[in-house]
Amino acid sequence: SARTEMAFAFVINANAIQYLSTVARKYKLKPLIDNLAKSLDDFGAENAAVKELEPYAAVIPPELLESYVSSLTQTYVGHMGSSAQWSRTDFFANEAASRIPKMFEAFDDRAAQAFIQTLKSNEILRRRIRVPTKLRRLRSLGNIVIDRISQSFSDKAILKALVDENTEEKFFKLIG
Repeated sequence: SARTEMAFAFVINANAIQYLSTVARKYKLKPLIDNLAKSLDDFGAENAAVKELEPYAAVIPPELLESYVSSLTQTYVGHMGSSAQWSRTDFFANEAASRIPKMFEAFDDRAAQAFIQTLKSNEILRRRIRVPTKLRRLRSLGNIVIDRISQSFSDKAILKALVDENTEEKFFKLIG
Protein backbone atom coordinates (compact mmCIF):
# COMPACT_ATOMS: atom_id res chain seq x y z
CA SER A 1 0.00 0.00 0.00
CA ALA A 2 2.77 2.44 0.89
CA ARG A 3 4.64 1.61 -2.30
CA THR A 4 1.51 2.13 -4.38
CA GLU A 5 0.92 5.55 -2.81
CA MET A 6 4.56 6.46 -3.43
CA ALA A 7 4.16 5.41 -7.06
CA PHE A 8 1.10 7.63 -7.47
CA ALA A 9 2.96 10.52 -5.80
CA PHE A 10 5.81 10.00 -8.26
CA VAL A 11 3.41 10.06 -11.20
CA ILE A 12 1.93 13.36 -9.96
CA ASN A 13 5.39 14.88 -9.38
CA ALA A 14 6.53 13.75 -12.82
CA ASN A 15 3.40 15.32 -14.34
CA ALA A 16 2.58 11.99 -16.00
CA ILE A 17 -0.97 11.31 -14.81
CA GLN A 18 -2.23 11.00 -18.38
CA TYR A 19 -0.04 7.91 -18.79
CA LEU A 20 -1.73 5.95 -16.02
CA SER A 21 -3.76 2.98 -17.20
CA THR A 22 -7.53 3.02 -16.80
CA VAL A 23 -7.21 0.31 -14.16
CA ALA A 24 -4.73 2.42 -12.17
CA ARG A 25 -6.98 5.47 -12.43
CA LYS A 26 -9.99 3.51 -11.22
CA TYR A 27 -7.94 2.02 -8.38
CA LYS A 28 -6.91 5.48 -7.19
CA LEU A 29 -10.01 7.53 -7.99
CA LYS A 30 -12.97 5.30 -7.13
CA PRO A 31 -12.36 5.43 -3.35
CA LEU A 32 -11.80 9.20 -3.51
CA ILE A 33 -14.98 9.82 -5.50
CA ASP A 34 -16.99 7.45 -3.31
CA ASN A 35 -15.67 9.23 -0.22
CA LEU A 36 -16.64 12.63 -1.63
CA ALA A 37 -20.11 11.36 -2.55
CA LYS A 38 -20.79 10.04 0.94
CA SER A 39 -19.22 13.06 2.68
CA LEU A 40 -21.37 15.76 1.15
CA ASP A 41 -21.92 18.68 3.54
CA ASP A 42 -18.99 17.52 5.69
CA PHE A 43 -16.76 20.41 4.71
CA GLY A 44 -13.50 19.01 6.06
CA ALA A 45 -13.98 15.72 4.19
CA GLU A 46 -15.07 17.57 1.03
CA ASN A 47 -12.00 19.81 1.16
CA ALA A 48 -9.67 16.82 1.57
CA ALA A 49 -11.32 14.72 -1.17
CA VAL A 50 -11.37 17.56 -3.71
CA LYS A 51 -7.73 18.37 -2.97
CA GLU A 52 -6.77 14.74 -3.69
CA LEU A 53 -8.93 14.57 -6.82
CA GLU A 54 -7.72 17.84 -8.33
CA PRO A 55 -4.59 16.49 -10.10
CA TYR A 56 -6.72 13.84 -11.84
CA ALA A 57 -9.47 16.18 -13.13
CA ALA A 58 -8.59 15.66 -16.79
CA VAL A 59 -8.32 11.85 -16.63
CA ILE A 60 -11.46 10.61 -14.85
CA PRO A 61 -12.48 7.18 -16.21
CA PRO A 62 -15.89 7.23 -17.97
CA GLU A 63 -17.35 4.74 -15.45
CA LEU A 64 -16.69 7.17 -12.59
CA LEU A 65 -17.59 10.38 -14.40
CA GLU A 66 -21.24 10.67 -13.36
CA SER A 67 -20.54 10.22 -9.66
CA TYR A 68 -17.52 12.53 -9.89
CA VAL A 69 -19.41 15.36 -11.59
CA SER A 70 -22.43 14.98 -9.32
CA SER A 71 -20.31 15.07 -6.18
CA LEU A 72 -18.27 18.08 -7.35
CA THR A 73 -21.41 19.97 -8.32
CA GLN A 74 -23.12 19.34 -4.99
CA THR A 75 -19.96 20.22 -3.09
CA TYR A 76 -19.64 23.52 -4.95
CA VAL A 77 -23.30 24.49 -4.55
CA GLY A 78 -23.35 23.61 -0.84
CA HIS A 79 -26.46 24.10 1.29
CA MET A 80 -28.48 26.75 3.08
CA GLY A 81 -28.68 26.65 6.84
CA SER A 82 -28.19 28.55 10.03
CA SER A 83 -25.60 28.57 12.74
CA ALA A 84 -25.33 30.01 16.20
CA GLN A 85 -21.63 30.50 15.52
CA TRP A 86 -21.81 32.18 12.09
CA SER A 87 -24.06 34.96 10.80
CA ARG A 88 -24.20 33.57 7.26
CA THR A 89 -26.77 31.14 5.87
CA ASP A 90 -24.95 30.09 2.68
CA PHE A 91 -22.64 27.18 3.48
CA PHE A 92 -20.11 25.33 1.33
CA ALA A 93 -16.61 23.88 1.66
CA ASN A 94 -14.47 26.97 1.08
CA GLU A 95 -11.24 25.22 0.06
CA ALA A 96 -13.03 22.78 -2.22
CA ALA A 97 -15.05 25.61 -3.78
CA SER A 98 -11.85 27.40 -4.74
CA ARG A 99 -10.54 24.27 -6.54
CA ILE A 100 -13.68 23.01 -8.27
CA PRO A 101 -13.92 25.67 -11.02
CA LYS A 102 -10.41 24.72 -12.18
CA MET A 103 -11.49 21.08 -12.21
CA PHE A 104 -14.54 21.95 -14.33
CA GLU A 105 -12.20 23.58 -16.85
CA ALA A 106 -10.99 20.05 -17.70
CA PHE A 107 -14.50 19.04 -18.85
CA ASP A 108 -15.29 17.69 -22.29
CA ASP A 109 -18.65 16.71 -23.81
CA ARG A 110 -18.88 13.51 -21.73
CA ALA A 111 -18.32 15.41 -18.49
CA ALA A 112 -20.77 18.09 -19.61
CA GLN A 113 -23.35 15.38 -20.26
CA ALA A 114 -22.77 14.05 -16.74
CA PHE A 115 -23.34 17.61 -15.47
CA ILE A 116 -26.67 17.78 -17.35
CA GLN A 117 -27.63 14.36 -15.98
CA THR A 118 -26.87 15.58 -12.46
CA LEU A 119 -29.11 18.61 -12.99
CA LYS A 120 -31.94 16.41 -14.23
CA SER A 121 -31.74 13.58 -11.72
CA ASN A 122 -30.38 14.87 -8.40
CA GLU A 123 -33.37 15.84 -6.27
CA ILE A 124 -31.27 17.32 -3.45
CA LEU A 125 -29.46 19.59 -5.89
CA ARG A 126 -32.70 20.58 -7.61
CA ARG A 127 -34.21 21.60 -4.27
CA ARG A 128 -31.12 23.57 -3.29
CA ILE A 129 -30.87 25.54 -6.52
CA ARG A 130 -34.39 26.91 -5.99
CA VAL A 131 -32.63 29.33 -3.63
CA PRO A 132 -31.21 32.24 -5.70
CA THR A 133 -27.81 32.12 -3.97
CA LYS A 134 -27.36 28.46 -4.82
CA LEU A 135 -28.59 28.95 -8.39
CA ARG A 136 -25.93 31.67 -8.84
CA ARG A 137 -23.27 29.24 -7.66
CA LEU A 138 -24.54 26.60 -10.10
CA ARG A 139 -24.68 29.23 -12.86
CA SER A 140 -20.98 29.95 -12.37
CA LEU A 141 -20.24 26.27 -13.04
CA GLY A 142 -22.58 26.36 -16.03
CA ASN A 143 -20.59 29.25 -17.49
CA ILE A 144 -17.44 27.11 -17.34
CA VAL A 145 -19.16 24.07 -18.84
CA ILE A 146 -20.74 26.00 -21.73
CA ASP A 147 -17.27 27.19 -22.75
CA ARG A 148 -15.95 23.62 -22.77
CA ILE A 149 -18.57 21.89 -24.95
CA SER A 150 -18.38 21.21 -28.67
CA GLN A 151 -20.64 22.84 -31.25
CA SER A 152 -22.62 19.61 -31.60
CA PHE A 153 -23.35 19.15 -27.88
CA SER A 154 -26.94 17.89 -27.66
CA ASP A 155 -28.08 19.62 -24.44
CA LYS A 156 -26.70 23.07 -25.20
CA ALA A 157 -30.18 24.61 -24.65
CA ILE A 158 -30.14 23.57 -20.98
CA LEU A 159 -26.75 25.18 -20.43
CA LYS A 160 -27.82 28.36 -22.24
CA ALA A 161 -30.94 28.58 -20.08
CA LEU A 162 -28.86 28.02 -16.94
CA VAL A 163 -26.32 30.75 -17.63
CA ASP A 164 -28.90 33.37 -18.66
CA GLU A 165 -30.48 34.96 -15.57
CA ASN A 166 -33.54 35.90 -17.63
CA THR A 167 -34.42 32.29 -18.46
CA GLU A 168 -34.58 30.67 -15.02
CA GLU A 169 -38.11 29.32 -15.50
CA LYS A 170 -37.13 27.84 -18.86
CA PHE A 171 -34.11 26.23 -17.22
CA PHE A 172 -36.22 24.62 -14.49
CA LYS A 173 -38.69 23.32 -17.12
CA LEU A 174 -35.86 21.86 -19.20
CA ILE A 175 -34.39 19.91 -16.30
CA GLY A 176 -37.83 18.63 -15.37
